[in-house]
Amino acid sequence: MRRTLSVSLAVLAALVLAACAPRSGGPVLKEQIRDAVREHPEIVLEALAEDKVALLELVEQGARERRDRAMRDKWRQQLETPLEPALDPARPWHGAADAAVTVVSYSDFLCGYCARGAATLDALVEGSGGTVRHLAKHAPMSENGEYAARLYEALGLQQEALALDFARRAFAEQAKIASAPEPRKAFHDLALALPGVDAGRLEADLEGETVRDRVRQDAREFLDWGFSGVPVYLFNGVALEGAVSEGTMREILELVQGGR
Repeated sequence: MRRTLSVSLAVLAALVLAACAPRSGGPVLKEQIRDAVREHPEIVLEALAEDKVALLELVEQGARERRDRAMRDKWRQQLETPLEPALDPARPWHGAADAAVTVVSYSDFLCGYCARGAATLDALVEGSGGTVRHLAKHAPMSENGEYAARLYEALGLQQEALALDFARRAFAEQAKIASAPEPRKAFHDLALALPGVDAGRLEADLEGETVRDRVRQDAREFLDWGFSGVPVYLFNGVALEGAVSEGTMREILELVQGGR
């Protein structure tokens, strides 16, 4: 039984990999698999019955590989016609102004995936040697998130460093703020506690049209491109959507730096 099961899994593994393999050489491999199954049709049922976990893992691996390949193909297509977000030099930026790669993020201060992505981006910019810069934009999913976005932009009108410091602290304390009786007040208190903040100016700028327009325009830009969930990252206009690892960010960074 062990030998039959090994044969079964080997054939099924080949079936999964054939589905995910490049087209070159595909017909020959598929014909070999068909011949094996024709000669031993029982192996498919045996594998299904005897090792469901291994089979499921093979199928999931194949699905991941297909999804990853589709994602990379999409990136390469976008390199030809990248998105072109508005890049306002007056807004808070992290990184060198002459960086070769510009990352624009759309996020919400109450989104857990956004918090993790922001920390990863910070490390990416800091470790890039001046080749990567980041502009944080907003796609708030609630009134509390919109309020936090306006606080960020209002602080940025005072000092760029104040906005960046607020973002790091707000994301770091996200769980505490989200569970507070009044999240808006928690965000506001966090902003007022920043060293060097002008409280009077903060209150005025928070309700001003400059700040409100920035947040509205970010959300409009986000929706106009068909995005619906946060976070979203544009690496030189190439979109990376959802919760992603540092490895994936570095992969797309290498792609846009190489232009291929």
